[in-house]
Amino acid sequence: MNGLKSLRAKVIWFWSSRLKSGLWQEFRVVN
Repeated sequence: MNGLKSLRAKVIWFWSSRLKSGLWQEFRVVN
């Protein structure tokens, strides 16, 4: 159960960082 939680946290962190970098790239393209 604990390993599953850490895995889920890693996945959430990975996708949030991907989203942030994607949004930042779009923002740079617009400006």
